[in-house]
Amino acid sequence: MIWILVILAVFIGFSLRFNWWRKSESFYHARVLMYHSIAEHKGEKFDKWRVKPEDFEKQISWLGKNGFASYTISELCDLKELPQKSVCITFDDGYADNFTNAYPILKKHGFKATIYLVPNQETNHWEQKNTKYISRM
Repeated sequence: MIWILVILAVFIGFSLRFNWWRKSESFYHARVLMYHSIAEHKGEKFDKWRVKPEDFEKQISWLGKNGFASYTISELCDLKELPQKSVCITFDDGYADNFTNAYPILKKHGFKATIYLVPNQETNHWEQKNTKYISRM
């Protein structure tokens, strides 16, 4: 009896992890990947919003190796026909590490991104301190 419960638990765990029963999505649908910060974890509650640079590099490299092409949100909206394996990479809030950490990785792999800036937010100060980065991207 206990073995049946163990096998059932393993089956349920496998099913929840791999979603084998779902129909896979077509590659004719664009993927939109949203990030906040590309930085090392600092042991803070906001680490859940940070992706380590080496993990981000692995993700972008995987997209490139698997034939995905990146578009900005504007480019994607202007397309008459959506190409297979299209992806939009977006960054919310405009942290400086979007430029210092993410941009070199994106450039290395030939990917584009859209950054959504938040004006008048005290912790980002984009409109005062970081406008030099925007013109270089």
